[in-house]
Order: sequence, then structure tokens, then C-alpha cells
Amino acid sequence: MTPIETLLHCADIYAAAKGLRESSLSTYMLNHSRKLGTLRDGTSDIGTKQLAKAFQWLSDRWPDGASWPEGIERPIPVVASEVGDV
Repeated sequence: MTPIETLLHCADIYAAAKGLRESSLSTYMLNHSRKLGTLRDGTSDIGTKQLAKAFQWLSDRWPDGASWPEGIERPIPVVASEVGDV
């Protein structure tokens, strides 16, 4: 999997676990409602810093009861009280 495919895979699991639409998650995570969609269809790209921030965002807010995808390195979550929940 490419880094973008890995991000989209994690985002799909997160969105399903939280009952979020892709556009909502994209807004919360990347401040752009269509960014995940354009990454998915290949019409945009993402820089390494923004990619790292997106993975950190997911890790910090990963839903209880949902398993982080096997084989994908998870950033160490920041203490829950320091991040907002979505």
C-alpha cells in the first residue's frame, strides 16, 4: 500500500466506526471537505508533513473498540484530554 492508500484505509475504518461521511472526516482531519476524496481519485496529493499530521489526528482520536489496522504503524497517541473528540 502507498502512504496515501494507507491513510485512506485508516480513514475509512475511522469514519465507519464513528458514523461519519468522508467529507466530514476530511474537514475535521485536513481542513478541506474534499481532500480525502481527491486523494482517493488521484486528482490531488499530500505532503509528508500533512500526511504525518493526518495519521496523528487519527491516532489521537481512534475510536474505542476499533482495532488499528494490522501492519500499519500507529503514531503514539497524545493524551485524550489534550485533543478534541470527533
